[in-house]
Order: sequence, then C-alpha cells, then structure tokens
Amino acid sequence: GLLTIVESIARRVKASSKDRKLDKTVTSSGGDSIDEDFVGEQLTEEEFQEKKKQKAALSKLAEFFNDNNTTDEWIHRGKELGIPLDTAEQVADALFQAPGVDKGKLGIYMGK
Repeated sequence: GLLTIVESIARRVKASSKDRKLDKTVTSSGGDSIDEDFVGEQLTEEEFQEKKKQKAALSKLAEFFNDNNTTDEWIHRGKELGIPLDTAEQVADALFQAPGVDKGKLGIYMGK
C-alpha cells in the first residue's frame, strides 16, 4: 500500500544519488510488490487495460514456457498472443517480464 510507495520513492532517491539503476519491481517489507512503471504515473483507462492485457499475455507465455521449454513451441504460442519474439533480445525481454517463469527451467533453457 502506501508504505510500499514511500519505500519505492526512498529507494529511487537513494539510487539516483548514487547513479544506480533500480530493478523494475520494488518489494516492500510486507512482501507486496508493485511495478515501478505504475508509481507516480497516471494511466488512462485504455492504457491501463492495454498493460493488463500485455501482462495476461506474458503470464500465458510463462505457462507455455514452463510446460514445454524443450522445443520452440512456446515461442510460436507467444507470437500467437501478440508478443514479439523474433530476436534473442525480444525473447529475453519477454521472459524477464513474464510473471511466473520457472527460473530453474529458464536456466536450463539458457544453458542450451
């Protein structure tokens, strides 16, 4: 809640004074996490719905990846969801942003 937002602001001020980048997600001492993109940003209803749709698609991508990462089928399924996965950078970005990706399976996939 409010404590999370205050902690996020404090971390940003501290990091900017040391010229460091923060992670995309800030976790409060209570375990709540919020996406820094939403902190201090006013979204229109349309923008909010679009971000919500993107997050749902990334979540499905994570499910596909976790279930079948031995083949590239999960990439084809992700493209069907409208996620750009044409370059290695796009694949890495999508897997980084996708909530619920099994980190162990990701490590095995990256080791190939």
